[in-house]
Amino acid sequence: MVCVDGFTIGIFGDKTMVIVFIVIIIFLFGVFILLLPYILVAAAIGIPIYVTHRIIKQHRKKAAAAIWEAQRARRLTPSQRYRERLLRHRLRKFNLSEFYAELVFGPRWRIKLRKKHIESNHGFFFDIIAIKTKLLFDLGYRKKILQGYTRLAIQSMSLVDNVILMIDSVFNEDPEIVRIYKKFMNENKYHKYYYENQWEYFKAHKKTEFDPNSENIFDKTEAYKILGLDISATIEQVKKKYRELALRLHPDKNMANKTQAEQKFVKINLAYETIMAAA
Repeated sequence: MVCVDGFTIGIFGDKTMVIVFIVIIIFLFGVFILLLPYILVAAAIGIPIYVTHRIIKQHRKKAAAAIWEAQRARRLTPSQRYRERLLRHRLRKFNLSEFYAELVFGPRWRIKLRKKHIESNHGFFFDIIAIKTKLLFDLGYRKKILQGYTRLAIQSMSLVDNVILMIDSVFNEDPEIVRIYKKFMNENKYHKYYYENQWEYFKAHKKTEFDPNSENIFDKTEAYKILGLDISATIEQVKKKYRELALRLHPDKNMANKTQAEQKFVKINLAYETIMAAA
């Protein structure tokens, strides 16, 4: 017990700390109550100003983008503007985002989607033929389309089904080209059987009849002969020869005679898949 000027102050250990803490809380609460009107006024003024600033900033950003796009459009020639419209039209028509367009067409997807249906000795139609061929005979490309990218964000359809619809749509876009193409198919029975028939099978089963473990397999002896190898050749020799022929006969590297190159390309792919399936 301590006496100071007639007043007695009791110090009882932890109770003093509790009292001090309560006093501080009451003091801070009182300050908050006193400042509350000013806080509310500041919020009422500041929040609308902040929101307005954000809206103006976004509007200016969109306006700047629109001005830049308009200036860019004015710099383009009529032909370039047409191709830009064609690019956007095809992305919408085929339900492809830029990500999926690059997946399907490769790094040069913008150039390919800007092409006319048929121009000079090439065109968008022939790029679609190349994609169709890769789906049938390039297992790495097909796996990339089938696996890991199973659903399109804008519709409940698998990417491979979407690509199939795109291919059929482009093939039916120009009746005259379709007529010439079918005439070629009818004249070349081998190409028709190992290409068109397999396409119909692929659309239904997402694989060809010549895929590994298929019951309908190319003659093994003939497959080695097509690759220019003896039947005693090792798997490594087969792979090396296939890579060599695929690079030399790829349709994209034989633009002067693309049709014949596609026919040979299909043939060596069928031969290679037959040997790999039997290995």
